[in-house]
Formats: sequence, C-alpha cells, structure tokens
Amino acid sequence: AGGLFNSFDDYSLSTLIGDVANEITKAILTQEYIKDHFYRFPLEGEDTKAGKPSVVSYEKEYLISGKLTDRDNLESVIYRILVIRTLLNFTSLLADKGIQSEAKTIASALVGFTGLPILVSITQSILMILLAFASGLVDTCALLQGKELPIIKKQIELKFSDLLLISRNKIQKEAKTCKESKGFSYNDYLSLFLYTTNKKDRTYRMMDLIQENINLRYETKFYMKNCLFGYEAEAVFSIKPVFTSFSFMQKYISKDID
Repeated sequence: AGGLFNSFDDYSLSTLIGDVANEITKAILTQEYIKDHFYRFPLEGEDTKAGKPSVVSYEKEYLISGKLTDRDNLESVIYRILVIRTLLNFTSLLADKGIQSEAKTIASALVGFTGLPILVSITQSILMILLAFASGLVDTCALLQGKELPIIKKQIELKFSDLLLISRNKIQKEAKTCKESKGFSYNDYLSLFLYTTNKKDRTYRMMDLIQENINLRYETKFYMKNCLFGYEAEAVFSIKPVFTSFSFMQKYISKDID
C-alpha cells in the first residue's frame, strides 16, 4: 500500500503540490495578460482600427509562431488549425457507416478493375481523408469568420461530389452556411496553441513586442535589458509597546525596552 508515495514525506508532497499549483496559476495569469494586451487576427465584422499601433498586426499569432511577417504567422496558425480539424473530421467519418460505404463504392468504381482489394481500401481511405481535409478547410474559414464549432462533428456536411467543385468561393460559401454550435472558437484555438508553446520562447516574444511597441508608440529608445526587474530593501520600524508590559514577557526581554 505504501508503494509510490513511500519515497515522499509529507513536506515533499506538499511542496510538490504547491509548485504545481504555482505553475498553473502563472500559466493562467500569463494567458489572461496575453488576452488583454495583445492583438490577434481580426475576425469578420471586428473593427481593425480600434487598437494601438503595433510592429505586427497579429500579435498572438506571433507569440505562437515567432515569424517575422503577419502573413507567415497567420499561415502557421491556420495550418495548425487545419491539421487538427482534418484529424477530427476524419474521426467523424470513421464513425459514419454511410460515408464509408459510399467511399468504398466510389473506390471500387475507380480502381476495382484491377482486382486488388488492397488498392480499393487504400483509395477508400484517400477519399475519406480528402473529404476530411475539404471539410477542415470549411471549418477553418468558419472559425476565421468568428463562428464556434464542436470538437467532434456528428455529421460532415460536405459530400464526395463537392470535392470536384472545391474552390475558394465554395469554401467561403459553405463556411457562411455552416451551422454554429457551442464548441471551440478561433480564440480558443489560439489559447490552446499559446499553452503548448515553449514558455521561454513565448516569454521572449512577449518581451520583443513590448519593447518594439513602446518604441513605436512613444518614439523612445526603450530596451528590456535595461529594465529594473527587482529590488531589495531594508527598513527599521519603531512602534509603541503593546505586549511587552505583560509580566510573562519580562523574562524574555531586557528591562530597558520601552
């Protein structure tokens, strides 16, 4: 019964719990600071002129990706979302027997003449991956429009016939008609990526933006390396005696204390 915890005394365990709680608190407070003080890609309908000048427009995306241009940072974040949505949609397709049957029928029509069942199975899987990817494109576009999507969809709206018609306009049209429900928004995905970004890299990128934005907004030469990050102080206090007049205290203190 002693098992794993025999190597830890009560003090060590309490210290470990305290350290974990402290790290969680720091992570939450950092997220809240980022949420309040850094900009992101403006979703559809949001005012793009409300914020202060910044060296990059998509600051949260920069904190995640660390690239030099807004385009590269946004592309990196969109790619991550697309990969996640594709995998989640593929999971939904695997649970849909009707879609699997339709994919097998199409695969048989395409490569069935070879007489190789393994080739039919591979083609079936490729068709389902393509459908999951196309649906992922629609999902990502919907998220950039400000919509929320469930983590796992009960049903994929796109059909295999839509793969032949896929285009930018088609994706945007499908995204606008996409049914919104409680789930993950673009902000939620950014928070997820920020949590999983290396803490040291994220911190240095935050410092980069703070330094450069202060210089941009106030036309000064501010450097983080010159900042005061801590101090020590000593103080002497003189207070009226309150408890020293008690008789039992007299044996612990000198007689001349007033």
